[in-house]
Amino acid sequence: MNCLYLIRGAAGNTLAQPQFSNSPIWMFDNEYRPSLAENLLKLNRLITTINNINSNIGENSSNIDPTTTTTTSTADNLEIKNEANDDIVGNENVNNNNHNNPNSNNIDPSPTITPTSINSQQENNNNNNNNNNNQNQLFIKEFLNDFTTRVLWFTYRQGFPCIDDTMYDNDCGWGCMLRSGQMLLSNVLLHNILGDEWKRSSSATHPDIISMFLDKPSAPFSIHNIAMEGQNLGKNIGEWFAPSIISQTIKILVSRNYDQCNISVFISEDGSLYIDQLLNISSKKKKTSSTEQQQKQQQIESSTDNGDDKINDEKHNENVDKNNIDDNNNNNNNNNNNNNNNNNNNNNIINDSSNVNEKQDKIDDESKDEISENNNKDNDETWEPLLILIPMRLGLDGLNSIYHSSLLEIFKFPQNLGVVGGKPRASLYFIAAQDDNLFYLDPHTVQNHIEVENGSKFPLNTFFCSTTKRTHVSEVDPSLVVAFFCKTKDDFNDFVERSKKMTSQMENPIFSIFDNEPDYDSSRDYEYEEIDETGGETSDDIDIEADYHMM
Repeated sequence: MNCLYLIRGAAGNTLAQPQFSNSPIWMFDNEYRPSLAENLLKLNRLITTINNINSNIGENSSNIDPTTTTTTSTADNLEIKNEANDDIVGNENVNNNNHNNPNSNNIDPSPTITPTSINSQQENNNNNNNNNNNQNQLFIKEFLNDFTTRVLWFTYRQGFPCIDDTMYDNDCGWGCMLRSGQMLLSNVLLHNILGDEWKRSSSATHPDIISMFLDKPSAPFSIHNIAMEGQNLGKNIGEWFAPSIISQTIKILVSRNYDQCNISVFISEDGSLYIDQLLNISSKKKKTSSTEQQQKQQQIESSTDNGDDKINDEKHNENVDKNNIDDNNNNNNNNNNNNNNNNNNNNNIINDSSNVNEKQDKIDDESKDEISENNNKDNDETWEPLLILIPMRLGLDGLNSIYHSSLLEIFKFPQNLGVVGGKPRASLYFIAAQDDNLFYLDPHTVQNHIEVENGSKFPLNTFFCSTTKRTHVSEVDPSLVVAFFCKTKDDFNDFVERSKKMTSQMENPIFSIFDNEPDYDSSRDYEYEEIDETGGETSDDIDIEADYHMM
């Protein structure tokens, strides 16, 4: 199948570089804000602009004859000029009124128009300079550099091996949510394996992570495996995924490839998080690989088998000794000696059996000690990195404005690893926020499939995006999935603290967090009357008590 898509922008600004304000930008575990020197420079520019305006106003006042009267005073000019959108229009209306009014004084309109026009032009120039200066500010440069070198980008591809037994050799038009899921999971693995400060130029490991997402069936998180897992969840190959489906797919594939990920995934089903439930998932006993478990089991079985062999050998020697003794006794016709020998032999047998039992007990104790030691090691709890996915819908046709603040707030969480959402049936991966705007990676660009042989290198530039796109929060589709990643226990504690603060201070938080998971089983108390032998109830009254904890 040939892909007919060339390039497709989904939301907000397309290829144009967005304008930046002087407000902080939040992306993953980083806050980008102007330095003190940049703020002082901005203040100096503002003072210079004010001085220029005052100077022009003074010149304007000196050019007007004080003996004449005018229907438009300098103060009126200032009021009009302060309305940035109506500068020129307001003055043109005033001047037209002066020309058309026969009772007005014949005042040269130039003094009135000139300073306002000059000032408007200066303000426009200043605004343009501010935009240019914003682009050149250090914190903007740092953000753009990180955006293009620290975040993996996955897009439509064409020409890859067909998915399963279908004819799909590209994912154009239907794979954007799958690609957004790849972007989310790949950046989780980057943070887990390489840390928060990694960059494209500072690590040689990220190609190994990218290789897990290449478009081939053998790659653990390829478009092939994601699509086929979606098929198991009820989505045909070639159908668009909902946020809940991509969340379930990520969880299944991560669990299947645990040795390569070493993380756990939790999916909230109702927009609520329960701390005890999350701790139960992440504060797990130390996990051992299947190979280590087999080796331990073989060692235990081997030690037990060796003990059994020793017991059998000693019992065999014991029987040999008994036979030799019996033969000697048969050759001896002295019954008294036979009796004495038999007594002695019985004592020897008892002693030998006792020694064998002691050895067996010792072997058993050693095996038990080893098992107990292994159990003690396994009982040592350790924190397992946790990926928290919260699929949600925050409106009907569009994102409800009551959720704007809390959605923007979560980008300030150090644990936030973005939001998978976008436009209806056009998924995007939002990774940063400034003011009321979100910056995102767009998968709606078609690139050719990269053929990679085992162990060979492949170009990395197509997995990093050089274009920064931005959209207003109001343009985001209400169906989305929010992602948080707690690599350490301290990260989790900080996440809990921030979440509780957000839910307590904001009127409409996008998710809730509680200490304990509700125990619905214990909250229901059913009491039924006895049933007689004929099968009829002795009473028509059935007392059912149910105590539901409403969220």
